[in-house]
Amino acid sequence: MKGELERIRSLAEDCISKRLWDSAIFYSHKALSLSNKEGKDVFRLAQSYFFNQQWNRSLHLLRENNLISSSKQEQDYWKKQKQSLELDPSLTLKSSHLAAECAALLGNYLECIRILGEVEVEYNPSNESSIRNEIHLNSAICLLRGKAFLFLENRERASHWFKRALEIDAMNYEAFECLTDRHNLLNYLDGLDFVSSLELDEESGWLRDLYESKLKKFEVSESGKVLEKLEKLSERGLKDDIDICTAIAEVHYYKNDFQSSFNISNKWMTIDPFLQGNMLIIHISSMVELGKKNELFYLAHKLTENFPTAPFSHYAVGCYYLLIGKLELARTNFRRCTSADDKFSFGWIGFGHSLAREQQDKSSDNDQAISAYRSASRIMPDSHIPQLCIGIELMRMGNLELAYQNIIKAQEFCPGDPLSYNEQGVILYRSKRYSDASTCFQKVISLCGEEMSEMWETTMFNLGNCHRKMKQYEEAIKTYNACLAVSPTRSSTHSMLGLTYQLMDKFDQAIEQYHIALSADQGDPFAVMMLNRCLESMVFSQ
Repeated sequence: MKGELERIRSLAEDCISKRLWDSAIFYSHKALSLSNKEGKDVFRLAQSYFFNQQWNRSLHLLRENNLISSSKQEQDYWKKQKQSLELDPSLTLKSSHLAAECAALLGNYLECIRILGEVEVEYNPSNESSIRNEIHLNSAICLLRGKAFLFLENRERASHWFKRALEIDAMNYEAFECLTDRHNLLNYLDGLDFVSSLELDEESGWLRDLYESKLKKFEVSESGKVLEKLEKLSERGLKDDIDICTAIAEVHYYKNDFQSSFNISNKWMTIDPFLQGNMLIIHISSMVELGKKNELFYLAHKLTENFPTAPFSHYAVGCYYLLIGKLELARTNFRRCTSADDKFSFGWIGFGHSLAREQQDKSSDNDQAISAYRSASRIMPDSHIPQLCIGIELMRMGNLELAYQNIIKAQEFCPGDPLSYNEQGVILYRSKRYSDASTCFQKVISLCGEEMSEMWETTMFNLGNCHRKMKQYEEAIKTYNACLAVSPTRSSTHSMLGLTYQLMDKFDQAIEQYHIALSADQGDPFAVMMLNRCLESMVFSQ
């Protein structure tokens, strides 16, 4: 009969590998009867129930057969019985992990934590071989603990267990995703320190490079080095890997090279039209920045057709309506997005943007946008983006002191993002602290370095205004000319350059700049007014 038992066990395992769940349950039952409820057969049947989404049955089976360590006394008892019952030393651990997963899928997260909390996680890295081909079970257990605490809104404990999962096994990529992109539980500086402390062998060093690159995606000053590191990973045979390409697209997006990020994401959307995750979000965001209305409309239509209830589908529709200026419809779809998944941070940011745009158009000071950004901040407390959005909106409302506090907080989370220094400079400029504002704008330019794009031309323009206000006219002229090198047809720059010459009593150069400004924008009232004053000054000076 022993030969028949092994044959049936093999049949059960084969059915599981071929996803024949009903057959797996059938043969697992037979193996359980023939072995007189041996532990590994109980576990196999519980697995078969689990894969067939019969989570209550799986949990009940494990509990009834004492494979879940529900108390310290039971753990000690089963440790003594393992040898006599010929149990796999890790069977109780595996069973508890499976039972906890069942409890989590049933929505009973307290029970999930109770089950896992009774399991002793004993891990000694010195007992492991240098190269392993599987994720350590204790790491998977810590990951599940973190997920359970996250659902219970205990983000601090969730962060602790996700970190513990990576400390036990740095190859557990899902734990890193939960800490960073998925739930934003790790800020930039702490993240770099943590990743550098992870134990990875030389063969797995590429993974540390990927982790660090994903953390540095907001660091515009480091973008060249990050892209170089990612390109080296591509040369190792990962050129067509989705995660490497996503990391590259993110770096391009956050350094405002939206066309490059779109080119990468569009290529992947062609390869995989059902693509989800960060690459899809970058694709949508790049289309918004590039004003690709038709392409975004088509994508939003396909997403709602294929994934009608998914939050990212509503997000894409909301972004389309935001792009074409239909703010009420944008707000409605962003609200649907956050209703489908209240932890979808991009939805809250988009919702805040739609409210901010509406309030800006109406010139009203409603704090609904700030409330949406604060909801995003609660979901991603270690991210600088919600704080930055709150600061910008408060600045628009004229609350400069509170806006300044939020901008500084954003800088603490991510000191390498030039946008936060730009907004700080604007607040200081509006507060007539021109010297401090000039320092902030220069910091933006130093962070961007060679990556200075047309988007940051406004920063140089503001720096020129600071120099002019401080009567540093030669520096102001030099800065305005740098602006014109990036955007030569901007009338306001020519007007300010003309004003600077006028303040230096160089009326001929001033008149020339005012004429250029009016040729670019005939309706520029400032250029018209200052040109008339300049002509009057010339007459009286003669």
